[in-house]
This record gives sequence, C-alpha cells and structure tokens, in this order.
Amino acid sequence: PDADLYDFGARADELSQAHRLFYLLREADKKNYDTIYAPLPPTDGVGLALYNRMIRAAAHQIVKL
Repeated sequence: PDADLYDFGARADELSQAHRLFYLLREADKKNYDTIYAPLPPTDGVGLALYNRMIRAAAHQIVKL
C-alpha cells in the first residue's frame, strides 16, 4: 500500500514539533487518511501538550509497536 512519511523536526525543538504536529494533523484530515502512526513524545514540558493532543486525535486508540 502507498504511504506518506512526514518528519516532525528535531526532537529537542519541542515548540517546532508542536507546530508541525498541528499542521500535519490538519493535512491528514484534508487527505482523509484512515490510519496515522506516530511516536508519542515525552510527557513533560511541551511534550505533554503534544502527547495529550495526539491521544485525543487518536480517540485513545494507541498501538504499541
């Protein structure tokens, strides 16, 4: 199957990752993606906000790989 791969940016730059995540979620919505796989960020600092947003976007459907 076809797949698209996106980069969230440097792991140390949490603010840029946050902006990129929200942008990519909007793009995924426009493209009607059925499934998205993404690593969860650390749960501290800005990472916690990213983590919470990703969990909500996934409707709490998390797959451990």
